[in-house]
Amino acid sequence: MMVDHIVSYAVNLGFENALSLLTRVPINKISQINNEFKYEFWKNPKQCPLKDCTFKNEIKGDIFAHLAHKHNLGVKWYECPHCNHKAKRHSHLTSHLVNIHNIDVKWKKCPHCDFKTKQNNTLKGHIKHKHNKNAIDYDCPHCEYQAKTATHLKIHLANKHNIDVNLHKCPHCDYNSKDRSHLRRHMRNKHNIDVIWHDCPHCDYTTKENSALKKHIANIHDIGVVWHDCPHCDFKSKDISHLNQHISYKHDINAKDYECPHCTFKSKHKSALQRHLANIHDIGVVWHDCPQCDYKSKQKGNLTRRIKRKHEAAII
Repeated sequence: MMVDHIVSYAVNLGFENALSLLTRVPINKISQINNEFKYEFWKNPKQCPLKDCTFKNEIKGDIFAHLAHKHNLGVKWYECPHCNHKAKRHSHLTSHLVNIHNIDVKWKKCPHCDFKTKQNNTLKGHIKHKHNKNAIDYDCPHCEYQAKTATHLKIHLANKHNIDVNLHKCPHCDYNSKDRSHLRRHMRNKHNIDVIWHDCPHCDYTTKENSALKKHIANIHDIGVVWHDCPHCDFKSKDISHLNQHISYKHDINAKDYECPHCTFKSKHKSALQRHLANIHDIGVVWHDCPQCDYKSKQKGNLTRRIKRKHEAAII
């Protein structure tokens, strides 16, 4: 394994040679690296060797990916011949050339309307949501829920009706989930295990979740956008969950009431129930302390207003 090879290099040939192998920077350019490294970093190959970084991973080889994606060490850059853009992956450069410079574009055209897109997945989503083609509804036998896929129906049955539940337990803490994908997300986000970084080909944004990257590209760069139209008004959204919230709150369709278990209060907004529980029943309270006096508040906004009124006004 490469990491074990680096350890033996460090022991026999010294720090700079080990660093050269780890960062994939030639030995004659090691002095140009600005980062500070942990003392004898090779003795713990499961953690990031940079002094100020706390990243750890049970899989030693993932340190290489972390160094490349987070610290730009050992990266092979792919440069755009038409602008200053560069990418860490060839596929990202290809996407950049297609989306920004319209080079080698293959338009995907909808067979049912004038819509066209550069992305095949976007076309599939358009046909499914706009024309209801190739969409199969899976009905829940216990409620009115309908799923687009058999997998989603299975997840619904487990989460909502406790049918065929198989708990997936985290080996590193007490967390468990009915959904294996939720466990994998938990292990990535909480324990940094099996993390695959997803880099935006158009800016410096990076995320552990591919779905978050797709939302970012759609919301920030307007690429691969699938608009979700409200069937009851002119509202539309790039995020289907926002559309569902709109339909629930504005049109009172499939609205879910969040009921307080301690009184008769209920709301369509989960956040409103959480505020109610904190303010009325002192459940789940997060106190916000004033750094300049003994004042504290359950509402961050109240604390901000007090600081401006009591402390900043006094300074003026």
